[in-house]
Amino acid sequence: MPDSPLPNVHKSIYIRYRLRSSTYGYVTLRESMGSIRGPRALCLDEFKSLHRLQDTVFRPGPNTSMFDEFPTLFSPENRERLRVISVDGEIVSAICYQIRPAIIYGVTLAVASLGAVCTYESYRGHGFATQLLDDTFAAARKEGADVMLISGQRG
Repeated sequence: MPDSPLPNVHKSIYIRYRLRSSTYGYVTLRESMGSIRGPRALCLDEFKSLHRLQDTVFRPGPNTSMFDEFPTLFSPENRERLRVISVDGEIVSAICYQIRPAIIYGVTLAVASLGAVCTYESYRGHGFATQLLDDTFAAARKEGADVMLISGQRG
């Protein structure tokens, strides 16, 4: 079997299959990845794991940290809005949001601001961010959000 297209995926097994167009594709057996938990809210004892993920993806250099730049987003009081997926106890994918009021032409709206969306490179391609986005939409709606703003850029 040839090397998998995602060689760094932790404990992942790939099955080669032939498509009608005579090309080859790969299917990931997620069950082989280990214990997957989520999407769910971050647990109190997982802040260090989330901090590692955020800084690895967004702030790989020294003397800079997502937690320092966005202290209210990454606070214990906002823990339920820190949506994560973990594999074998390590946070591997996350989406974070806050809800704030906005007054537009005299009408107060609950605006959910979503950002800090990330997945370790070795765990990409498994649909984790899609699952987290669906989960985040549902959680924000449940809290009464009227509008959701998504920050950032792809890639």
